[in-house]
Amino acid sequence: MQAISKKEVDKILKTVEHLSPGLHTLDLEPGYVEGWTSASSLFALDFPRLRSLNLGGFTLSDHNQAMEFLKRHPKLESLRINPQGDTRWISEDLAFENFLPNLRYLKVLCNSQSIQ
Repeated sequence: MQAISKKEVDKILKTVEHLSPGLHTLDLEPGYVEGWTSASSLFALDFPRLRSLNLGGFTLSDHNQAMEFLKRHPKLESLRINPQGDTRWISEDLAFENFLPNLRYLKVLCNSQSIQ
């Protein structure tokens, strides 16, 4: 397993944040990179034109972070989540109005906690 420092993760996130105004597709899978497994810092960012999101191998300590991120990105048309471990990303309470109104493709590779 390759290790990555917090400084390197921060540098990657700064680059992604710099690209965020025009970014329409984000595909991140840190795989077996030790030191970057949490999606929390990524979910603090905004991507005004984001239409496609593919995240694999990340963990999340609070699914509300993912839900708030998704609410801020109503232009999403494609969403693919492949969480690491028993991480819950999406709440069963999706009854709020206009949640991802443009979503056309959804793939969540489930484990026991991905969707509750």
